[in-house]
Formats: sequence, C-alpha cells, structure tokens
Amino acid sequence: MKNATIHDQMILKVINELDTEDFTVTEIFKFCLAKGYDIPQSMIYKAVVNLVKLGNLQKITSNERSCRYEKCDEGKNVKIICTKCHKELKIRDKRIDGLLLTIASENERKVAESNLKIYVSHISHICQHD
Repeated sequence: MKNATIHDQMILKVINELDTEDFTVTEIFKFCLAKGYDIPQSMIYKAVVNLVKLGNLQKITSNERSCRYEKCDEGKNVKIICTKCHKELKIRDKRIDGLLLTIASENERKVAESNLKIYVSHISHICQHD
C-alpha cells in the first residue's frame, strides 16, 4: 500500500478480520478489545481517515450519527443496501454492466472499475427491521 503507515496496514488487517461488509470506527475498536488487541480508538480513527484518502476504504453516507465505512472492492461491484439494517445484497446483472459501458462509451471513456450502490429503505427478505 503506497503511503500507508504501519498503523494503517495493521488496522486494515483488523478490518479484514471483521465479519461485516461495513463498519464504524467504534465497531473496529470493540472488535479489537474483544480480540485483546491494544489499539487506541484515536489510532483507529486516524488510520481509517488515511485509508479513505488512499482509496482502501470508503465512507458510506447514512442517516446515522456515526460514519460507516467499507472496503473498496476492485472490479465491478453492484450492491443494494438497506438503509434500516445496513444489510447488503450483491447483485450481478448484465443490464447494469451494459448501462455502465454505454455511459462510458458515450463519454469516450472505458470502465476500469465500477462501484454502484443503490440504497433502499427495506430489502424484505434480508432486512432485520421487519
């Protein structure tokens, strides 16, 4: 990772251990405590901010008070995300790929990577807020 500090790399390893797609700094901190890792919350916050700048993580906009983050996946990535429970449904649909290619072509560009997120208020079969 270019320009990532040792602390950034350590936090990214911890994030890779999480069993969730998105997370808050507090959730990372609680996970570290449960695992017995002695990492201050301020260090986690600084690392997360730097990892966002480096493109390893991205901030998810939500209506919660605390910011949620997720790892940036390479390649094509399309997700439907519930705004209530934050569960994600990854989808693969050639029509979406076609739409992205059409938009790129009309603007004389190529799609190297795509990261499309569709936020919905309820995904009935996976939402925990039924």
